[in-house]
Amino acid sequence: MSKDWLLPAVIDPPDTVCVTIEIPKDDTHIGAFWGALQELAYSYNWEWDGLKSGLAVARVWERQIDIASELVRTGVNCMLDCDEVEDCLETSTIITIIEGEITINETDIINNTTEITENETNITNIITGGNDSNVYPVLPTEDDPDQLCGAAHKIALEIIVLTEQTVLDVGLLTLSSWLLALLGIGGWLATNLSLLWTYILANEIALTGVDFDVYQDQVAEALYCADLDMPQAIIDLDTGIPALRRDALIKAMQSVTDAQIALWAFIGSLDDTQDCSAYICPDWCQTFDFKAAPHGLVGLPFGGSPSAALWVSGSGWKGVNTGGSDYNLLGEMQFALTEIVEVEIKVEWGTVEVNAGITLYGRPATPPSDVLDTATPVASSTTYILNWSGSGMYVAIPVWARQSIAPNFHLVEMTIRGKGTSPYGADNC
Repeated sequence: MSKDWLLPAVIDPPDTVCVTIEIPKDDTHIGAFWGALQELAYSYNWEWDGLKSGLAVARVWERQIDIASELVRTGVNCMLDCDEVEDCLETSTIITIIEGEITINETDIINNTTEITENETNITNIITGGNDSNVYPVLPTEDDPDQLCGAAHKIALEIIVLTEQTVLDVGLLTLSSWLLALLGIGGWLATNLSLLWTYILANEIALTGVDFDVYQDQVAEALYCADLDMPQAIIDLDTGIPALRRDALIKAMQSVTDAQIALWAFIGSLDDTQDCSAYICPDWCQTFDFKAAPHGLVGLPFGGSPSAALWVSGSGWKGVNTGGSDYNLLGEMQFALTEIVEVEIKVEWGTVEVNAGITLYGRPATPPSDVLDTATPVASSTTYILNWSGSGMYVAIPVWARQSIAPNFHLVEMTIRGKGTSPYGADNC
């Protein structure tokens, strides 16, 4: 719920005030403190004036919060007076650390005014977060699902906020001013941020007004199932999200540094109100590119044909004439009884004729088969992706594609994810 705080008369005053506050030394208290402070960095908590001033105010607070968290991370004593810390919380790009007289810049170490007494290794560790005394707490894993769930949702929320704010900013700011604002507060990868900006700018019309909040759960699920491993979460992100929106989210996910992920994960891990019980995380994944090889798909009898599937190199599995003017593709991927939690197939279609349809099944050890998903090809599209997620004990995944008159449709790809031991060996997706 938004707070509707009054907008300040001066959005970004030239001067700051240093406030020292002692908080209880307890993870729950610490997480609550940072979580409450973070509310100041959400634009929706500030009153709306029609000029998006709330976004500008939120950016100011985001900068200051990041500076404060960096001071904590690098070990600056809470009890130091502000006069003892040069430029304490005064600039968004320079943080002076009294211990070791090291000044940390987002991209460099400024050493022309201060004698550097730390060795090269220590300097590098401070910049990268590699110093054991400065790292954030270890990321939660599946061993503590509640903490992992809270962390996944917190990171997903921040990804959504970045994406939505970028969509807003492309109509208000230049790339250079936008990068300056974000890189000044830290936590982002400059090159990937530029790619995010460029992508959203190129698709501004299609993405303006999109409510990305509806995809927070899918981003959280991908992160949760990947144990917060961002590259894996990007791979696993729901392909059912419309392509332009999914690509925008992926570029936002690629823009975050490991240190930022760790900070968000720590804050989120203390939130026990999130629920990830509906997430079914697979243990293995196998993708079959039927254009490249037949991959052991078994054709099944249909009508007058003993095997209603024909493999064509470069095209995939195609339907055959099964009597009269009917063309059918009926084949399945077989394996030992396995718990399957997700299946996706891709079918490419030529000219759409009458009685066109696609059905994805799950075949248990004892009939009948379960219908997992269906699609009806139409003339306006040529590629059809069917997705199913759930849980079922199956021995095969059959696919049935059909239409009358024309045989020009092909099963080109299938991805199967399951629990337990993979019947196909090492993962390839």
